[in-house]
Amino acid sequence: MIENRFRGKRVDNGEWVFGNVIGVDCSYVIAQNMFEWVENSGLQGGDWWHVIPATVGQFTGLRDKNGKEIYEGDIIKISTADRNHRIQEVIFKDGAFCGYSDKKACKYTYLDVLIRAHGVEVIGNIYDNPELLEVAK
Repeated sequence: MIENRFRGKRVDNGEWVFGNVIGVDCSYVIAQNMFEWVENSGLQGGDWWHVIPATVGQFTGLRDKNGKEIYEGDIIKISTADRNHRIQEVIFKDGAFCGYSDKKACKYTYLDVLIRAHGVEVIGNIYDNPELLEVAK
């Protein structure tokens, strides 16, 4: 079973936080202990933070070749048989997490297939390192 966990960048300082995501008053909160947050109506106690909505991404339940968790919005490097590599963005498409390589042609491959067939490594994310996708084009 996939662990249902999210990440997002805090509104106040831009740091990444991890936990459960909750929609509140047209914004998002990431809470490390969702039940404590709900019990307190989100107004007191607990570890919770308002996050930038565009940065919220779900944990895929998968890890790269170094054991690093892979989240929606990560940028991955995929090793190929000819010792080259491809750079792709992790997205959620058609009910599954995928590596997305060409938005114009809508080319994507299921993430679990990429991990099994190739060496996949998280090298950044689309929020902190968008230039990695530009270099790949």
